[in-house]
Amino acid sequence: MKFIKKLIPVSFKDKLNAFRMRGQNVECNICNRKYVSFMPSGDPLRANAICPSCGSVERTRIYWEYLKGLSGFLTSNIRVLHSAPKPSLFKKFSSIGNFDYHPIDLFQPGYSYPKATRHMDIQDLDYPDNHFDFILSSHVLEHVEDDAKAMKEFYRVLSPGGFGIIMVPIDLSLEETHDDPTNVKPEDRIKAYGQYDHLRMYGRDYQSKLEKAGFKVEANDFSIDLEAADKFRLGFGNGETLFIVRK
Repeated sequence: MKFIKKLIPVSFKDKLNAFRMRGQNVECNICNRKYVSFMPSGDPLRANAICPSCGSVERTRIYWEYLKGLSGFLTSNIRVLHSAPKPSLFKKFSSIGNFDYHPIDLFQPGYSYPKATRHMDIQDLDYPDNHFDFILSSHVLEHVEDDAKAMKEFYRVLSPGGFGIIMVPIDLSLEETHDDPTNVKPEDRIKAYGQYDHLRMYGRDYQSKLEKAGFKVEANDFSIDLEAADKFRLGFGNGETLFIVRK
């Protein structure tokens, strides 16, 4: 049976999961499909996490809910920088005809990337100053060697009056970001930062780091303050504070 399962294409498995989980309890705000629940995801597993259809997870659905609620955002003619785009939001942004959309990522062997994504290091962005009206970077800074430089690059390419959402994993029990250059082995990084390819675990000082790069920062808790039933229905988990940056 395990051998037979390996022969079934992933795309077919996804379609099968989406079909068998159809229901009315939860709704993906990105692909607009409804299910009994979202599928579990992560290590350790998080319940009600990933959409069986578009693959969105809690944080991507939160970003989209915030953005679509901004007056005029989706109808504006703006230039968008999207760092390490996930397929669900890539498809959404790509479909908005008035967006000049620029998805970028640092390509790694063994991974696939959405079509039209440019190979680029956020520590050295190949764009002029004041170029973008909106920047989205989700859980990328913890992977780069010089996160302060990357933050300054985001600030440099953001236009005056522009804004962005720049998110990282944060351990609120830490007053300061834990960043130990001696943690080079995968097992050490898993223990210290929760993932083998993370270079740090951010603490409560994350906002001040963004401010040092030049940003004005708003910590927005709109998804945290929702009723528990709404969080479950939209698959928001416990909600997440959004770090909204402006120039």
